[in-house]
Amino acid sequence: MPWYTISTAKGVPAEIVQKLNAEINVALKSPDLAQRWEKLGVLPLGGSPEDAVKRNRLEHERWTQVIKAANLSVN
Repeated sequence: MPWYTISTAKGVPAEIVQKLNAEINVALKSPDLAQRWEKLGVLPLGGSPEDAVKRNRLEHERWTQVIKAANLSVN
């Protein structure tokens, strides 16, 4: 299943990142959007910026192992 993370440019002040995060989490729980997500088969996770960093790190580690195990490389 694909997943997406909303990011900001480097150097955006933490208070702005927190404000954006809070507003995005509210939008993800909107009943109108929930119906749209469901029709598309999307499961919005939401969470904190720290949750996103952790999820990205875990996915990076997982796919690094898969690539190494399959002996894949870019030519």
